[in-house]
Amino acid sequence: MGLLIAAGLLVLPTFSTQKAEAQGIAVVVNGQGISENDISSRQRLLALSNRGRLPPRATVIEELITERLKQQEAARLRITVPEQDVTRQFNSIAERVRLTPERMIAEFSRLQITPRTLRERLAADMAWSQVVQARLQRLAPIREQDVIDALRARGQDPDTVRTFEYLAAQAIVFVPANAAPAAVRTAQLNAERLRSTVNGCDSMVERVRAIPNAAVREPSRRNGNDIPRQLREVMDRVPLGRATPPVRGPQGFDLIIVCERKEISGREGVTEEMRRELAEREAGGAADRFLNELRQAARIERRR
Repeated sequence: MGLLIAAGLLVLPTFSTQKAEAQGIAVVVNGQGISENDISSRQRLLALSNRGRLPPRATVIEELITERLKQQEAARLRITVPEQDVTRQFNSIAERVRLTPERMIAEFSRLQITPRTLRERLAADMAWSQVVQARLQRLAPIREQDVIDALRARGQDPDTVRTFEYLAAQAIVFVPANAAPAAVRTAQLNAERLRSTVNGCDSMVERVRAIPNAAVREPSRRNGNDIPRQLREVMDRVPLGRATPPVRGPQGFDLIIVCERKEISGREGVTEEMRRELAEREAGGAADRFLNELRQAARIERRR
């Protein structure tokens, strides 16, 4: 869910304070209603990522119909998404736009957006992902030969692919919850100072102790194929014993200290990565097919 961000801050458009639309039912999907309030609240939510412009009513209705179909299919398969998972996603969005969850809810209220409209959207997407996976399990699994053929079509021989194994430690400079911007900036400067002073894994604990609100975990070994590609590329450029640039994480500013790097066979990792890619490709096409099937079988009554 993309919210409009400028200079790292949420841009909240100002809408007129006209009275909310009546709670009339506009569309019925398999006996489940979509109200005028559902439509207007979703319009305002989508406007946050559309420079404040309300999307067409018809576009919003189609999104809500799709959402109802996803929810209904998940319910039929007895798939539920725990409330705490939805809350975690909701809070993550608030953090990305540098608001507390409470502040974001207050801004939603000001803009006549019910928090439920975002929570339902998140829950429907999370449940639908499980629906697609459940239905895909009934189909033929991806064969090993399919993976090998896909790699060779890309010009890769799984028997000669090499990767790296890393011995690395994670350091973090903590940022307190609801910290003021000045405190966040101080933590960032401390993280940068830590990066500049770390020069060897044997002395890293001593260096970390010299930084306020900082901690480091014991080094652990990780296969390069288990590390996100973007982070792996950064780790490959870091000299041994030094740290990656600090990155803002859920608890503060994270750094990775690279202690050791050695080349190993990459067959297992590259085949697993290709298997995931083929599965994602298949899931994307299957998701569209499943939705089309649901739409064709649905009873959709448009009242307005």
